[in-house]
Amino acid sequence: MKLYEQNRNDYPDFQSFLPELLKVFDETTPQNVDELLKNFHHKN
Repeated sequence: MKLYEQNRNDYPDFQSFLPELLKVFDETTPQNVDELLKNFHHKN
């Protein structure tokens, strides 16, 4: 969402940003999620 908010000229509405969001979901693996969660818990 940060990317979307910071690039509103490129993504004037959420529909135009949706392909970028779908790329993230497509590239996400269980290992990525585990690593993200581990890093998140260490920060908090």
